[in-house]
Amino acid sequence: MDINSIKTKNYYHNYVTIKQSDNTSPIELLLCGPDGSLLNTLTTSCTVTLLDMVDNEIRQKSTEQITNGMLSFKVKNDLKAHTHTLEVTTNAGVKFPSDGNFEVFVSITHDEAELRVINSLTRDQALAELDQSVKTFISANTQEYVDKEATAQWLTQNEFKLKEPKQTFGELPTPAELKEVRGVIAENKVYVFDGKKWIVLYNINFDALYDIKVLTTNANKEFGFVGDGVTDNYAAFQRMANYINNNSGANIRFLPFYNDNGTIRKAVYRINRYVTIKNVDGVPEAGSADHIRIKGSGFTLDFNGAKVVNMPLDGYTRSASFHNESARLWYSKEEPVIPFLFEKAAYFTLRNLIVDGENYKTKLQTGFTSKKFDNPRWTDGHGLETGRGHGVLLKGCNNFVIENVTSCNQQVDGIADGFYLDYGTSTAVKSTNGILNNITVNGNGRLGISGLGYANNSFNNIIAENNGMNQTTEGIWMTFNPAGGIDLEPHQSPISNDNTTNTAWKTHLYNGNSTLTNIIMRNNACSGLSVTSTLLTKNVFIKNILIETPSDHPGDYPIILMTAQGVTLEGVELRGKTAAGKLSRIVMYAADNVNSAGVLTGAAANVFSTISGGQIEGCDFYMNDYLGDSSILNDIPSGEYGLHNGVLKDLMCTDCLFRLKHKRKFLLNNVTNVITANSAINSFDIWGGVLIDCVLINQKNTPISVGFGSGDYHSEFERFKVKGSHQFKTGTKQYMVHNNGSESLMQYSYTRTLEYTLRRLAEQTGTSSNSLGLMSNTAYTTSNTAAGVTASKALNTRLELNWNNVQSGISTTNWTIGKDKIVFRNASYDGANTANNERYIYMLFKGLQKSTLYTLSYQLTATPDTEAYYLANSTAVMASSAPRTVTVTFKTDSYGRWGYDSATATSCGKSASGAALQSYQQAFIYKYATPTSLVVTMDQIMLNEGTSALIYEESK
Repeated sequence: MDINSIKTKNYYHNYVTIKQSDNTSPIELLLCGPDGSLLNTLTTSCTVTLLDMVDNEIRQKSTEQITNGMLSFKVKNDLKAHTHTLEVTTNAGVKFPSDGNFEVFVSITHDEAELRVINSLTRDQALAELDQSVKTFISANTQEYVDKEATAQWLTQNEFKLKEPKQTFGELPTPAELKEVRGVIAENKVYVFDGKKWIVLYNINFDALYDIKVLTTNANKEFGFVGDGVTDNYAAFQRMANYINNNSGANIRFLPFYNDNGTIRKAVYRINRYVTIKNVDGVPEAGSADHIRIKGSGFTLDFNGAKVVNMPLDGYTRSASFHNESARLWYSKEEPVIPFLFEKAAYFTLRNLIVDGENYKTKLQTGFTSKKFDNPRWTDGHGLETGRGHGVLLKGCNNFVIENVTSCNQQVDGIADGFYLDYGTSTAVKSTNGILNNITVNGNGRLGISGLGYANNSFNNIIAENNGMNQTTEGIWMTFNPAGGIDLEPHQSPISNDNTTNTAWKTHLYNGNSTLTNIIMRNNACSGLSVTSTLLTKNVFIKNILIETPSDHPGDYPIILMTAQGVTLEGVELRGKTAAGKLSRIVMYAADNVNSAGVLTGAAANVFSTISGGQIEGCDFYMNDYLGDSSILNDIPSGEYGLHNGVLKDLMCTDCLFRLKHKRKFLLNNVTNVITANSAINSFDIWGGVLIDCVLINQKNTPISVGFGSGDYHSEFERFKVKGSHQFKTGTKQYMVHNNGSESLMQYSYTRTLEYTLRRLAEQTGTSSNSLGLMSNTAYTTSNTAAGVTASKALNTRLELNWNNVQSGISTTNWTIGKDKIVFRNASYDGANTANNERYIYMLFKGLQKSTLYTLSYQLTATPDTEAYYLANSTAVMASSAPRTVTVTFKTDSYGRWGYDSATATSCGKSASGAALQSYQQAFIYKYATPTSLVVTMDQIMLNEGTSALIYEESK
């Protein structure tokens, strides 16, 4: 549906602010179409209505005239000081705005406009309206019981002003404020002032009134908050924290707007100072500000969409104050005030706010330098540590909800879900049973969300963007590693010696038992999602996650799953890339090792993780290589504890590099990897794994090298399909079981069970298992002309090969036949660039269908690669470093034959001369003057018969 809109004539706003009783100033509006442009051809009559959003009453309805898309009208009726919506309906029934998004803010005047609105009602109507409103929010079961939360909500929405109760009715002040509410203790009644007199609001159990007063605390009035974006609210925050810490069940609400001399703006509550610490433990210096520490229970903080800024208006300068030489880090003594530091708080809610650290205003002491994707560094090259400076910090809290919150541009983390160190018991108390809903974290220096001590938490609808990507006004990058989206990494556990924390600190819970759903991560500097530990994180479920990496960071880490137990990612869309020759990296397992008791001993931990369902592009499935030896890739030392399992299933990958060369177990199920034509990827390696129904598609002209390991760490695979040029590495075992000609897919399998079966069959038949026909639609190589080669198993479609020995002294014993490979060796030659150095390979196919078109293909490789090699009747040079795929299309004769028949020395389907086969490039010719040896390999020989399959039979 097209969205029509209304804009103000002068400033193109979708709102206007007027005074009560202002019936002289016209409101001038522009009516716009879906593209935002003025509908200058619209001239018609219309109806204009103003709806009071608080009372849900239409306050004015008038007939007006639209001329050339412009409307001018006056407010003639009395309005309350409420927010109103404006709607214009043309004579043809078209409504503006069609999304209802035009508001009229009415500010209070000093005349009796409000009273005139109220007095326009009869006393019975006014009481009926109050009575109906009360019944909506207060329990109907008894007049003696008040639902505190409902009553608080009702009082707030109706803008009643709750005052201290009086003992008797006679003590009620007259006059009083409009909608002022006071209790009369002697009567157990609550009264409201209607502008002229006190009216009974309701009977009430008066003991609850004090709780109601606490629940409906107005932060601006009670604690002195000023939302002008300039005033220092530090003292107001501290007063609020003290109030919460000493009054259980506080319900504090903030004004979302600030009235700046009649202009209504979003409220911005600034903390216009910073903390100065005297040591790296964060102890503030005498006279310094401190963080806002909230420790209460059962409270609610509702900012109604307002913003909190924890940065001085003019910023501040971070210095190189404390040095940790061994860690090569500098610490600053200056750090932002954390506006929401919850310490062991319980049963609380924080909602509807933006907390902005404005880290782009940070200045650094002269001597610091920075570059993108790295911490700022001092003159000695040592990095600047983050210190403290979160938007929201949870320390040992429980049963909490944080919802509809944006935490951005913080020095450290947007939201840190951590632990509390109890020095009395030497225990670490984790934050448990927490919910984070509808959270945005962006532009923070270190992380969007960190989980250093979380358990049994739920994270839903999270957006983490541009963390670690801000620059200051001086050009300094606000990047502090790991500079990512979400990092769930424990620092305390039930076991000793975990990570690098003090062995005295222990906790009763592991990190984990948590869910994350509907996560979006874009353009975070160094990492996306990290779930790590050394055996300390368990059972984390992540569903529906989108990750987009920064376009210019070489080797960033969008997913890190390190030694975590039971981590599942379901529904993944990961958009990696190549930068400076490095792909984005997916890391699975590789952290410090622990034994079965969880103690750091160098042994590997039991871990299990799954990535399931989705699309991944431009990524390197990578094992951390702490030893710097790419051939080892973090192997488990022999004999040590640890069972690692990683599952990749139901994934569509594009330009992904698999180099899982290690002794840990990976299961790939229904994983497809497409290597596009311009990709730099040229290998596919998985050792010690299991692959089922996986597909590798190579769209490049050069082959992909495929390696499945060897020996005890050889992978097993079933129905592994390959399309395009490829080569198996030395030591890799495989059986081609099918060639799908319609899709050009070659299918391979290898399991130890299959190998054992073939070996037993070979033993029973007295043949070599390598000569057993397992490849449907493929012409296996056999020969009855080469010395030392016996074809015990005959193919229904049989390929005969003959080495044409032009140079004397070359024996047919210099060539061998393997499963689907033929190798020719020439130990000497005459040293001249003559025809005597030509070597021909003649082929003969029998048992094909008569007069049928076929396609024969194979890969041809020759060494040494310093020589020049040619195919017959071709000028193309072929070097061994770039194997050439040869494809021939031919038609069989009336006997179902094609090729050179050595027995009759005739060419089937051609002339009697065998040389005629050269026109089909069936002869390989080697010509050059200097080589000392020649090795020619024909590999991956395939005969595509269309719908006709080759059948292998026992010899008769």
